[in-house]
Amino acid sequence: MTYARRVRDVGDSATLAMSARAKALRQQGVDVVNLTAGEPDFPTPPHVVEAAARFIADGQVKYTATAGMPELRAAVAEACSAAYGAPVDPAQTLVTCGGKHALYLALQALVDEGDEVVFASPAWVSYPEMIRLAGGRPVPVPVCVEDGFALHADAVRERLTARTRAIIVNSPSNPTGARLSHACLRAVVALALEHGLWILSDEIYDRLCYSPEPYLSPMMLGPEARARTIVSNSFSKTYAMTGWRIGYSVGPVDAVRAMGRVQDHETSNANTVAQVAALAALTGDQSHIAARLARFDARRRLMYDGIRALPGWVCAEPQGAFYVFPKVEHVFGARTAGGHVIDGSMDLCAALLDEVQLATVPGAAFGDDRHIRLSYATPSAVIADGLKRLTTFVMGLW
Repeated sequence: MTYARRVRDVGDSATLAMSARAKALRQQGVDVVNLTAGEPDFPTPPHVVEAAARFIADGQVKYTATAGMPELRAAVAEACSAAYGAPVDPAQTLVTCGGKHALYLALQALVDEGDEVVFASPAWVSYPEMIRLAGGRPVPVPVCVEDGFALHADAVRERLTARTRAIIVNSPSNPTGARLSHACLRAVVALALEHGLWILSDEIYDRLCYSPEPYLSPMMLGPEARARTIVSNSFSKTYAMTGWRIGYSVGPVDAVRAMGRVQDHETSNANTVAQVAALAALTGDQSHIAARLARFDARRRLMYDGIRALPGWVCAEPQGAFYVFPKVEHVFGARTAGGHVIDGSMDLCAALLDEVQLATVPGAAFGDDRHIRLSYATPSAVIADGLKRLTTFVMGLW
């Protein structure tokens, strides 16, 4: 059977596929250490759950406006105004079905057939596929571990054409855990403004930063930058609300309205119960954020120290999010204790799962086959077990 070109051109998510395979093995009774997770292992804060439960019990779960509950949009605007140090009006906000949906709507609203969107690579698996679904052409800009995965404006400039429409920035990054330095971000934003490009800022990990440099968004770089920036964000990582599927976008009023027109005919409003929960998350107790960040930081140091102790493994210290992304190409061509010959990151991750029951994600999924991704969004004991299995596997290579 033949399907539409837009579907034929889009690949499956390797991160979700590897996680599903690990979960399937667990259901079969296999003792799998799963380091694929792109979500916090912490529960949603109790006051958020309680607010949603009260709302459901009231029995008035109805539609909202497509753009979201006025109270939630106002709360998002207030929080963003404080974070950016510049006023954000509720009309500049759009409540979406997760951060992914926010970015998808921006691309649908901005990108015409054949337009190009530039982004650092390795990158989150969904960037190129969402660009293709909008009819655009993904233009990756290679970044490397030896340079801290920095995205330099000169490298971006080399890939600009008359069809370039937007630049995606993601800091902290999935999969690398890198943060763009203030100097790099300012230079990329200046380049975008010079060429009249849109800046799509994926800020889903903005509250998960470990390096001392304050968080910087393009929205903080003056009125000209704010006029060309659309932020996508979510409650998933900061508030451990991945399954609630609730996020938001912030940008110029006209751009947000254009995105809302797409959402009108695509999903209508985001889930009303999730909106109530998001309002409770944003306006309630925030102390859990710092407490959980401290626990993530301890896990980060455990994972990073364990990875860099492996012979030949090159790993940049993650500055945000909850991933490490070591370079592992030196093991390509080696044979495992179980007889597998490693011919790339896909083979390496398959062998790790088959031989030591350790689930990881191949770097090929993110555009760089020389790496693999491991998540530390899991208890320290699980990370320690995973590192032990990984060390056993590595020491058995020949």
